[in-house]
Amino acid sequence: MPPDNTDDGLRAAVALRDEHPTLPVLVRKLLIDVLTPRQLKAVADGLREVNRRMQEGGAC
Repeated sequence: MPPDNTDDGLRAAVALRDEHPTLPVLVRKLLIDVLTPRQLKAVADGLREVNRRMQEGGAC
C-alpha cells in the first residue's frame, strides 16, 4: 500500500492479474470493502498459485 493508504497498489495488482491470469499475487494488507467479488477471487486465485508453487519447491 502506498504511504497515503490508498488502494493504488491493490488496483495495480488486480489489473496485472487481469492481463496475466497465471501471475501470482501476494497481498499483505487487504481492504475487503473496496474489492468486488471478482477482484477478491483474483486475489484468492493468486494466493493459491503461490501456495502451490511453494509446495512444489519452485520460485514464486
